Amino acid sequence: MTVSRFGFWQLSLFLSIFIIGCSSPGIPDAQNPESIETGNAEEIVFPDGKKLPLPAEKNVSGLAQIFADSTNADQVKSRRIDTSDLQILKKIEQSEKTAQMALAMIQKLAQEQGTGEITLFFPVDSAIIPKNSLEYQRLVRFLDYLSIHAKGRKIIFISIGRASAFGSHERNENLARERASAPVDIIEKYLVNIPHTFFKVYGTGAAKSPENVSDKIHARHQHTRLTALYDTEKKSNETERLSKSQDIELHGNDKDQNAYPRMKKNTPLPFTNSIGMNFVPVPCGEFMMGSPVNETDRKSDELLHKVVLTRGFYIQTTEATQKQWKMIMGNNPSYFSFYKDDYPAEQVSWYDVIEFIDRLNKKENVKTYDLPTEAQWEYACRATSPLRFSFGNYENHITNYVWFLDNSKKKSWPVSQKKPNTWNLYDMHGNLREWCRDKYGHYTEATAVDPLGPEIGNERVARGGGWFDSIVDIRCASRKGHTPESRKRNLGFRLIRRFAPDESECRP
Repeated sequence: MTVSRFGFWQLSLFLSIFIIGCSSPGIPDAQNPESIETGNAEEIVFPDGKKLPLPAEKNVSGLAQIFADSTNADQVKSRRIDTSDLQILKKIEQSEKTAQMALAMIQKLAQEQGTGEITLFFPVDSAIIPKNSLEYQRLVRFLDYLSIHAKGRKIIFISIGRASAFGSHERNENLARERASAPVDIIEKYLVNIPHTFFKVYGTGAAKSPENVSDKIHARHQHTRLTALYDTEKKSNETERLSKSQDIELHGNDKDQNAYPRMKKNTPLPFTNSIGMNFVPVPCGEFMMGSPVNETDRKSDELLHKVVLTRGFYIQTTEATQKQWKMIMGNNPSYFSFYKDDYPAEQVSWYDVIEFIDRLNKKENVKTYDLPTEAQWEYACRATSPLRFSFGNYENHITNYVWFLDNSKKKSWPVSQKKPNTWNLYDMHGNLREWCRDKYGHYTEATAVDPLGPEIGNERVARGGGWFDSIVDIRCASRKGHTPESRKRNLGFRLIRRFAPDESECRP
């Protein structure tokens, strides 16, 4: 088979993306983004005349568009090249150089942002990523990482499809297009609450006809390469406010049990009360409560809607323990009372917990301890995550964070044995369901400001799922209703404490 000049360049370009250390003939310095000099110019002019305002990190979408347009245009032109037409060859060469410059800048930005990239492999003549396949799971893990670090920024995806070893050049081109689009539906499903956009690039390897080419060569081109960048363009006012409320850094690490969210200056710090309950402050903010219609295992009572919490609050880092219950109530109604005191208190009704709160407030001469509202509970559970769980969508992580039906051995476990969420709250998923202040009822689509739940109802809300619950019922959005008299061995609670008046300001 004869490989055209353009075809060789095209192959070299995409191998430069996928194979570390691969030199790219015809692409000088493609592996060395530092070689691009812009000086003090306000824009960079590419060889084919396209322009990009500088700095490039403020124009990520424009940079991705230039790379996609230049590469795809060359792919179309490469079908029939009249090598005697110097004008056409010159235009192709200009597009090649534009693509290589844009690629180098993209690689540099991805390295600086730490977003990374992933290669998804396909069988010959396939452009499908089967659900629950290894490639599907790898993609979901990649999306989890990106979503956790997005902090309100749009995610820019550059999806580069490759195809080889089936039919003509045109057939491979169509297959490459399909592969570039293959991750889109999965991304739309898992990033439904995170702004994102796509730029699709396609290319072909060596076509099988009319001459045979070794399978080793074809094997290099059965994939899609997905590169991600965060767009740093100015956010809308609403996104800016939401991002600020979510921009909380975690001090310490997983082994540091004194880690807590860093909040604005003069915001209250974590504290331990008179009976050993540890609390951390949670900032006011906005979030989307409930679940999107395409979330896996979603139930009908999880209508997605916006919630605004105008006041911050403290929340207990663990479920209330049997020791803490005995210190206030003088008894221990827990089914698993034969275990140590650091097991969570259970078999307590909603009314029992209200009595516990009244006594604790009197003991400390305050009126600020309470059960969290359902909105406060979900806000704290998510800790800015819009996904199924506070730790992402990927279920293989679940046993690091959760005691539930699959690993609990049909019992509760001591508090804070699993990893906390990013706000240092333990067991927000699993171990025990947790009572909330609200009556159980259906959501509405309207934006809710400091919601207190419905005024009428026979049940109280319980959240988080417990040791006897399946994965369906331990999601961030999952809800249960129990009569307030209910006493169950997988039902407990954690407290909040309201900020004092001078602590309640929602700081910008």
